[in-house]
Amino acid sequence: MVYFKNGLSEDVPVEDLHGYISEQENRNNERKVAEVEMFTPANFLRGSLRLVDTPGVGSVHENNSHSAYHFAEESDGVIFMLSVDSPINQIEIDFLRSTRRFAGRFYFIVNKTDTVGEKDLEEYLAYCNDLLCRIMEIAPDSEEAGAIRLLPVSAKTGAGVEKLKKMIREDLLRSSGQIMERSVGLKLLEILDSAGRQIRAYREVLKMAPNVFRRRFNELHRIMQERRKECERLPETDADGGQKQYRRAQLNEEKILLIARVKELFGIDVDEGIDRSEAAKVLSREAYAREYTGLLNEVEQTMNTVFMYKEENAYTVARRIEDLNILLHKMEKYRRQIRKVMA
Repeated sequence: MVYFKNGLSEDVPVEDLHGYISEQENRNNERKVAEVEMFTPANFLRGSLRLVDTPGVGSVHENNSHSAYHFAEESDGVIFMLSVDSPINQIEIDFLRSTRRFAGRFYFIVNKTDTVGEKDLEEYLAYCNDLLCRIMEIAPDSEEAGAIRLLPVSAKTGAGVEKLKKMIREDLLRSSGQIMERSVGLKLLEILDSAGRQIRAYREVLKMAPNVFRRRFNELHRIMQERRKECERLPETDADGGQKQYRRAQLNEEKILLIARVKELFGIDVDEGIDRSEAAKVLSREAYAREYTGLLNEVEQTMNTVFMYKEENAYTVARRIEDLNILLHKMEKYRRQIRKVMA
């Protein structure tokens, strides 16, 4: 099943998936694919185990790196692939340092081991182990160093793959509670950190010079007015003279664009997610225009409320900033408590 960013989905045969996931056939993700979901009766995946193959980080295509980070944030464990013919680069190092804030377990595999001799492989594995300990900030001679699961494999010959699968299954049987507990704790910390970043960004907007804020808010208002005019000009008939029909997925696309513009202008994220459940629902022109107008009103009202637009009482603004500072202090207290439990 192929899921698109606007909430629509399409059942695509496996042999045709290359048209959606290949950079050569879907350049810069022109088809706006969000993810592709496949089901297989493989024994390894039994017991609610879900395997996500992400694009590589450091790609020239920004969407690839964004997808890799997104799924890593949602994962409880990460399988990170290295290769004997490609030393780990700075972008991959940054990725590991970031994702260790989310995942409860890491498995590092070294691919293409069939292309080197035994001695060279042994030296390379020792080098990778030392490097990974530094990246993960683990002392090589500490008990934590045992958490570095470094396994040589060959995608070409299949060597090492069964051992990797066995290692993961054994971890699930023996340490699933520990892994989940650590993963949940890390994700709670990241939620607090993310909320803190948003609050600080919002606080900076409140402190923004009035002329700068007014210019940006007016730009957002101009965009809203343009969208309203477009809504009024929606055609009632299609090219063949039939009644024009619209999908709720088109509203989702407009919502994505508006959220992106808000973040671009003010640095805050007001994304509430896209509902896939009714994305394919067909709407008449009147129903679509009504929901489109409702979406614009909702976004504009939210921005007016959040930024206290035209609020001239300096005390009210100062009090709001102080409330945000108090909230940040409380969140830091929660962070310390979570870290204490995880220690």
